[in-house]
Amino acid sequence: MHELIKKKFRKVIRLNENKILNQILRSTELQEYIIELNTQDQLFTKGQDKLGRDLDSIGGGYSPFTIQIKSQKGQPIDRVTLKDTGAFYDSFYVELNDTYFTIVANPMKNGKDINQEWGGYVIGLQPQNIAKVIEDIKIKYIRIVRNAYNLV
Repeated sequence: MHELIKKKFRKVIRLNENKILNQILRSTELQEYIIELNTQDQLFTKGQDKLGRDLDSIGGGYSPFTIQIKSQKGQPIDRVTLKDTGAFYDSFYVELNDTYFTIVANPMKNGKDINQEWGGYVIGLQPQNIAKVIEDIKIKYIRIVRNAYNLV
């Protein structure tokens, strides 16, 4: 039994935290979750930027013409969502480094930078969503370590 513990301990010592973290960050599931938190939770559901500010308090509400169009499409009109055709939301992706990620999107629409037009903080996660991602990474990390090193 003592040898088994020593063997497992040697495996843990050789643990490469950055490699495991990189593996988790490369997960399509995690990247989709990150984008969903930014686009669906913050922008669409709440109408807020990454600082938690209501977009309509920054760039103003929708014009009567836009309200009419959005109503016909069945889209929300009680908050600014920055979703019309969905092209902006579809442009979001996660750019990876070894141990961290950045959310990137194409903010250009009709020659205007909608990220800047709406305060410069549209792309990125609110603190509570960062906490959700960290918790998800932590759970995946523990699972990988336990499985890889039979520490269950």
